[in-house]
Amino acid sequence: PENAGIAVGDKVTLNAANKWKWTSDKVLPKGTKVTFAEVTPVNLPGVDWGAPEFSSEPIEVGADETAVVKIKNTPIPTTPVDVDKSVTGPKGKDVEKDESSTFQVKATWTAWDGEKSCIFDVVPGKSAVPAEGCEATIIDDKVYFPRNTEITFEEVGQNTDVPNVKWQEVLWTIAKGKADITVNESEDETKAPTATVTITGDKDVTIGLENKTSSNGLIIIPIPIPLPPFPGGSSNPPTPNTPVTPGKPGEPTPGKPGHPGKPLPQSPSKSDQAQSAKGSSSQKGLARTGANVIWLAGGALLLLAAGAFLITRNKKRNS
Repeated sequence: PENAGIAVGDKVTLNAANKWKWTSDKVLPKGTKVTFAEVTPVNLPGVDWGAPEFSSEPIEVGADETAVVKIKNTPIPTTPVDVDKSVTGPKGKDVEKDESSTFQVKATWTAWDGEKSCIFDVVPGKSAVPAEGCEATIIDDKVYFPRNTEITFEEVGQNTDVPNVKWQEVLWTIAKGKADITVNESEDETKAPTATVTITGDKDVTIGLENKTSSNGLIIIPIPIPLPPFPGGSSNPPTPNTPVTPGKPGEPTPGKPGHPGKPLPQSPSKSDQAQSAKGSSSQKGLARTGANVIWLAGGALLLLAAGAFLITRNKKRNS
């Protein structure tokens, strides 16, 4: 009827203006059954809504009495969460600077209406961005997670165009805000550890996620090693991060006379011939000097032998 205050298909809004109550006139016949359903309320910054609870469902209209149903809503406190991504190690800076570097983090938790999940796209130095299908509350680009609820975070994807990168350790920390964290090591060494986070405060929480890297190539440790000044070489230590390949024994270059590391023979000039002549004479002098040294060494040996003979003979005489 028109005096019912509500028509079929209408919705009743309960708010502070009507003191959260609505009452119809006495228009429904005895025995009428009424079913109530609440439209899911919009989540607010810091508040999610749990399932509505009805005192009775459905209700049955009695004679000359008011049927009353009470609806209870439970607010669930939430806190915005961000992920701070960092990459360290030999390739860390290269990965962080490369625009292609993107990581994915998946969060899972149990809510009143079942299992929930949210996937973030994480870039070093930027705020995490929820991917399509995130089941957490998103308000003003912030992702809100329920407090006092165990939320498991895991890294599920890595991508970078930086070559020759090997991923190593994954470290989880609480970089900002109040939250408890437990790092869960996997029995499978090929899988990175996960983190179970329980938010305890109402201020923004930032989860630190660090990936350590190493290079598949040769890593040179810059320790200066004194090397003898070999001909044609250098006594400077190797440049850090520059692979040094040992040289192979040289072989004559086909079609060219000479040996590797030595200049090719050329036609000597007159000045070169003069210097060569001087060098030959000095080499002869060196050869003669070497012969004299040999004779001197031989004479010294003879003197030592004679001395030893005399000492032995004197001992025999004394005995």
